[in-house]
This record gives sequence, C-alpha cells and structure tokens, in this order.
Amino acid sequence: MKIFIGGAIALLLGIFSISVYYEAFLKLMMAIVPATLILGGCLMIYLGREHFLSDQAEEPVAEEPVAEATGLVGNTDSKVFHTQDCKFAQSKKCTDSFAKREDAVQAGYKPCGSCKP
Repeated sequence: MKIFIGGAIALLLGIFSISVYYEAFLKLMMAIVPATLILGGCLMIYLGREHFLSDQAEEPVAEEPVAEATGLVGNTDSKVFHTQDCKFAQSKKCTDSFAKREDAVQAGYKPCGSCKP
C-alpha cells in the first residue's frame, strides 16, 4: 500500500510540475529525446554487432572425413589402417578412409595387428 501511495504522489507531482513548467519541460524533452535515440541506436548497433559476431563464431566446423560403415580408416602418422570398430580407429590421426583393403595397401598403409582388417 505504501508503494501505491508513493507512486500516486510522484504521479501527481509530475503532472503538477509539467503543467507549471510546461515550456521548460518541452525544451528538456527536445534535448532528451534525440540524445536518447542516439544512445539507443548506438546500443542496438553494439548489441547487433555482438549478436553478429556470436553467429559467426557458431558456424559449423568442417568435420574430418569419416569412412563408410563398411570401410577402413587409416592413421596418417603410423600408416596403419583399421576397421571401423577397432579401438585404435578412434584416434584423431585416423583421417584417411578406404573402401577396401586393397586401396589401403596400395596407398602404403599396413593392416592393424589388433583388428586384422
């Protein structure tokens, strides 16, 4: 209830002040409104820029090539190729993919001793 009474008193004082100092109020508004629009515009440009930059940062990153489900993956460092379900095929260095064993051997890769592709 105290907040309501305080708000009503502030409203009445504001209306009284505007009616008594109407000309000064108009001059004040003529100065405040353009300044507020300029500041608001700058804020919107800044926020829009932040939004624009965050959208650019969220662009999808090209993923490394993944071999087909029945294919083989080759480790580019060790030159060893693995089946898809081999525990060593999960290495970040396994980026080459081959459709069949002959393709991997022809590319200079040797078969994994663990999964025996």
